Amino acid sequence: MKQQKRIQLKPRLSIDKIGKTRFWTGILLGILYAVIFYLFVFYLVEYMMVISIAMGGNLPIIPTEVSFFEKPFLIATSLTVGVTMMIRHWFMQATFHFQSSRKKVSLRLSNYSLFLVYLVFYVASVFIRFSYLDVEFTEANQFINYNSLLFIIPLYIFFAAWTEISRYFKTANWIPYTFFISLLIITFLSFINIKPQGFSKKAFKIIHSEELEYLDSELKKAKEKYNITFSEETLHSLKELRSKRAFDLLKKVRLAFKTDGEVSLDTIILEKILIHNFKGFYIDRGKSYAYIFPLQAYEQLRKVDPKSPKSTELLNIIKEFHDLSLYSLNTFDDRNSILHYNKVSVLSGENASIYRYSRNINYVRMSDQTFFLVYNIQKLNTYDHPFFNRDIPFPPHTLIYDAWIQENFPELKH
Repeated sequence: MKQQKRIQLKPRLSIDKIGKTRFWTGILLGILYAVIFYLFVFYLVEYMMVISIAMGGNLPIIPTEVSFFEKPFLIATSLTVGVTMMIRHWFMQATFHFQSSRKKVSLRLSNYSLFLVYLVFYVASVFIRFSYLDVEFTEANQFINYNSLLFIIPLYIFFAAWTEISRYFKTANWIPYTFFISLLIITFLSFINIKPQGFSKKAFKIIHSEELEYLDSELKKAKEKYNITFSEETLHSLKELRSKRAFDLLKKVRLAFKTDGEVSLDTIILEKILIHNFKGFYIDRGKSYAYIFPLQAYEQLRKVDPKSPKSTELLNIIKEFHDLSLYSLNTFDDRNSILHYNKVSVLSGENASIYRYSRNINYVRMSDQTFFLVYNIQKLNTYDHPFFNRDIPFPPHTLIYDAWIQENFPELKH
């Protein structure tokens, strides 16, 4: 008779097979591992954003859809990493503990650096979001439409680990129960604000404190002195550096000055803030110019009462243009701030004359009009404004289109 081969059936997986102490220890280690992974990835992404802000970048504008996706995705990935660590602890021993065999259970996924592998998965998805979704002036939303595909990553991690265990044990009940419990945990945690305080927002406030403090003071002044308040959308736009929303605000304010009538006081205040906080460069630092021109401010100045609030704020706009123009002449305060750096990098340089006149024609035009206006407005002696009530007169300045000035603004004589 031929010797019959003995068929050994896989035993059913149970807590007794694992051991109660090892079972609960594995769960605790899995939770700890998931929390560590979650916090590490979160702080790593925060660090990337802080570095970007420190280099003069804008605070990332994360749409609600992306924010809602990223949180469950990170929780799901962290949880599956924790589940894998739990399983690894349960079975990292000789199978003699379970079967009459000296063979060791070898989880192939556990033999590699899981932490680094899963970290690469998540950081890659974040990189896609930073480099693609937040590209300025782009309405693309493919990342939002197809982000559910990325959940294949935690699903793969989860089922690959349990499939490996299924080679040795019957896990028919364990897999669906664990999967259902994981879904409940992910759903529950997704609606709880468990994220630490964002360092990127704090960094943005510290680095751009000069602009934000000026903005707060001007908003407070507008409310207390003129009883003017701005919408939340406008406030967000004013606090952003180079976003589509900020660009749209610049465009809206600039177009408002092309009216034949009077510009509203709130629009004048917005233009003053935008000039002071230097939001005049976007797609290209050398070519973009998103402001009105000083003569447009003066056109409005001629339409209003010299003692009115509009007159005061229009003169403040001309003052802001004058302060900005001084950067093109390399006559500025040596201040260590991002605002100062942006003005210097755009309006001056080693080859100032070549750089300005070949790449910043509009800024040169702005400077010429400004110096021309401050000299002539002071000579008019019509406006009671601290900037023009000075003992030392402004130096004379002639525009190259002086004939056009004389025709349209006859009161501005040399």
